[in-house]
Amino acid sequence: MIRHFFSGGLRQRLLIPTVAVLVVCMLLLSSLLILIQQRQFSKLSGAVVAAVQESNQRAQGSSRALSTDVGTRLAGMSAGIADTLADETRSALEGEKVLLGQAFEDTLHNSADAMAALLSQVAPSTILANNFIDLINYAKAANQNPDVVYAIFLNPDGKPLTRYVDGKDPDIQRFLKAGSGANKLEKILSASKLDPFVLVVEKAIKIEGKDLGRVVICVSKAASEKQMKEMSDRFEAMVDSNSRNISAVIEKETKAVVADMGARFDQVAAQNNRDVQSISDTIARSGEDIEARTQWTTAGLGGATVLVILSVLFVIIARTARNLQQLTVKLNSGAENVSAATVQISSASQTLASGATEQAASIEETSASLEEMASMTGQNARNAGEADQLMKNAQSIVDQSNASMRDLTDAMAEISRLTLGDVERFIGEWLEAGPLELSIVGDFSPHEVIAMAGRYLGTLPARRRPFTTEPVPAPTFPEGKSIDIPIPTKIPKGQLIIAYPTDDIWNIHRTRRLMVLASVLDDRLRETIRERLGAAYSPVSFNAPSR
Repeated sequence: MIRHFFSGGLRQRLLIPTVAVLVVCMLLLSSLLILIQQRQFSKLSGAVVAAVQESNQRAQGSSRALSTDVGTRLAGMSAGIADTLADETRSALEGEKVLLGQAFEDTLHNSADAMAALLSQVAPSTILANNFIDLINYAKAANQNPDVVYAIFLNPDGKPLTRYVDGKDPDIQRFLKAGSGANKLEKILSASKLDPFVLVVEKAIKIEGKDLGRVVICVSKAASEKQMKEMSDRFEAMVDSNSRNISAVIEKETKAVVADMGARFDQVAAQNNRDVQSISDTIARSGEDIEARTQWTTAGLGGATVLVILSVLFVIIARTARNLQQLTVKLNSGAENVSAATVQISSASQTLASGATEQAASIEETSASLEEMASMTGQNARNAGEADQLMKNAQSIVDQSNASMRDLTDAMAEISRLTLGDVERFIGEWLEAGPLELSIVGDFSPHEVIAMAGRYLGTLPARRRPFTTEPVPAPTFPEGKSIDIPIPTKIPKGQLIIAYPTDDIWNIHRTRRLMVLASVLDDRLRETIRERLGAAYSPVSFNAPSR
């Protein structure tokens, strides 16, 4: 083959080595170009992926910091709102407590005043009859009220008509220690008037303008103070409960918001990771496409170049004999052809640029993911608005509670405005038009009494018919049986009741005899049990006929 090569013509010996050199150069140039492109795409892919990952990590860090900051701020807001609401509620309830305390004290004063007025109305007949036992019984009956410390009747000179006080009462014991005077009652009266924990009411006892003395009633404020203390404790418990409930609701919503933000941020991070992988895959595919296109472009350009160069060499060899001028012309033509080849290589570079455009599109997708993250931040702001709405609902509940307290205060004020005049108007109609009963005791002629009653009472307007009731069967008394009923009291007390069966009220003669018998027995019980034995202070006997 070598011999054939050297024995050939000049054209053959020039053309074959030239073609071989051109083919090898084209192969080397294609390989070098592909290698350079691969390295450039690898660097570009790594740089883009690293930049996106770094941006993703920064976004994740900012999201976590934002979530933590939002949780911290919401927690602080929860504590602040709960404390503020508790303080405002506590202040409002304190104002209501002051008003209720004043209302309790006014009610207590009205009650004591009404009791004193009642005692001053029933006492004249007893004082005029010198029936001090009934006065003592009145004082004892008033003292049965747990708020009453003592009830004392005084004559016009201020001397006591009754001396009954409960010596075991803590208030009485305190008055005896703090008071001044010649005897116990003067100490009690002087100390009670200066004691801020009790209320003293006095009422004059008069009959037909004549001053018979006055009744002094002392009532304790301990019960109302206890009620105010219990109400204050209930108010405080209600404020604490509302504060805890509001804090729990806000804390729950805060945790839900933070958890939702974390979940959304995790979703965004996962989506960003997927986008990073998608960008990496897209760049890899673009690199492969560009590499394939480069190979085909290089092969096409190389083949075209080889053909052009072969044609040029063929022409040069064929016209070797021509003068140098013609050779120069041909060389210029070859230069133009080489320029055309350069244009084709430039088009290949434009193909590379289109690959870079596709990469830019992938980066735009990453920007869209960042916009989605911004929309999530807006959702978090809406969640904060819902938390604010919950706080407004809690404020509405507190306003309703305040309205209920105002209604309660109005009802108590309306009750406190009732007076004895209202009671008098209520029963006045029955006193003016109800049936009358006249009882006459003594030595008299029935005919004369009937005639006088007809003359003085028969002219009165007709009154209502008396009530008619069905006969009530008499109670059945078990023989040889007893019953004990324990009653819890502040101080040890005891009571013994012995009942004997009698009859109804309709036989008036029998009823009156039983009344006289009860009075006699009451006086003997006092002399025997109280005066002689000292076993009890207030034995009593009475007749209670049924209808």
